[in-house]
Amino acid sequence: MLFAYFSAIIRCSFHFPGEPLPKFIIWLYNKPKSYLLHISFITALVLVYVIVGSIVEQITSTIVGTRLVPDWLEIEGKPLEYQIIFLIFLLLGAPLNSVIEELIFRAPLSVVGKIWPGHRVGIWVALVSSIIFGYIHGGLATIPAQGVLGMILCFSYMKCGGMEGKFWRPIGVTIAVHTLYNFVLLCVGLTSLSLELAAS
Repeated sequence: MLFAYFSAIIRCSFHFPGEPLPKFIIWLYNKPKSYLLHISFITALVLVYVIVGSIVEQITSTIVGTRLVPDWLEIEGKPLEYQIIFLIFLLLGAPLNSVIEELIFRAPLSVVGKIWPGHRVGIWVALVSSIIFGYIHGGLATIPAQGVLGMILCFSYMKCGGMEGKFWRPIGVTIAVHTLYNFVLLCVGLTSLSLELAAS
């Protein structure tokens, strides 16, 4: 299924002049009518995907034999108070983290869009960027889940003007989505740990 997903994306970059554009590419070229609705939709899509992605990560980690998270992020088994403080620290840093990651992994699409307008080269850059994005979030085991998350953000960036080399609007949209995503996940984790601490 994952192979079919990525192969379909790659095929979209190989259509020849005169051939009709795939529906996905037409969607990329149509700018959102409301950027607020677009941010809401992409954030909801990402959060739904996370539920599926967590299952994929567990399966992948079993097959690959790689830890899901780097050692410095591993907080399981630590005292609940430590876990809560750690999550609060991450929560406060979520906006800055989102800005940094979007500038590193999505902003280059604007440079590509300036030099090669359109979707062909951008799709390849998005694919490579997303694989690296997935890898730095925990190694080989996180590429399927986090890589697809990175791809969703890349396509959102491209749709909002990145393919034409625009920067401020697309980077604003993906930073907003990324920050909302981080906040929701961390708040869920923080609430869960707080309830567990209160019950102990």
